[in-house]
Amino acid sequence: MQTRLDLDFHDPAPGWYRAEKTLQRMRDARRNQRIHHENSPESRSAAELLDELTQDPNIRYAARLLRMGACILPIAKGEKGPPTPGWNNLGVERTSWTLSALRRGLDRGDNWAGGILSRRLGCLDFDTPETWQAFLDGPYSFPALLLADTPHGGHAWIMEQAPYQGTVRSRDWTPFTAEVRQRILADTGAESFRVRGSYALGPGSQVDGKRYKVRDIR
Repeated sequence: MQTRLDLDFHDPAPGWYRAEKTLQRMRDARRNQRIHHENSPESRSAAELLDELTQDPNIRYAARLLRMGACILPIAKGEKGPPTPGWNNLGVERTSWTLSALRRGLDRGDNWAGGILSRRLGCLDFDTPETWQAFLDGPYSFPALLLADTPHGGHAWIMEQAPYQGTVRSRDWTPFTAEVRQRILADTGAESFRVRGSYALGPGSQVDGKRYKVRDIR
């Protein structure tokens, strides 16, 4: 007695069975296409992609910078800069890498920097291990939201939310004026204070074989 499989291969008569097999193959093809689509990056939600990207502390650091009022500037491999000329006048859309682009850039070995666009954002630059360690040991009156180790010291990203008076604050907001910056430098021991229009290399970057590394994200 011939089985259905035998009929499918040897007997052209039973068209109903060939049609059934054709429909099954079509269903299988649609199922495989759906599985491929569900696993493709294009079909995944922004939240899922962000969650995956920010498993990397370098990307999580960059994501926090974006929320704080910075942009992600591409820097050539092994270089400190400069980024695209006039980047601070072009707007974020024309200058900033996305987090996905940053991931690809780091995979290629490129460097990147946080470009400061907001008047409320600043980066303290510590050029020696001694001043950096003293800052980390504290106590200091200005809260740092992002900390990164650099080849010679460290970077501490801060935001101004009220007039700076050491440990005293009021409800009124004041940007980082020259006077305020000098007081913060004196208070923290940093060698320089980068504000709007400047930039600082981000973790994952590498210069002269020495890497910038995330220390803390708050």
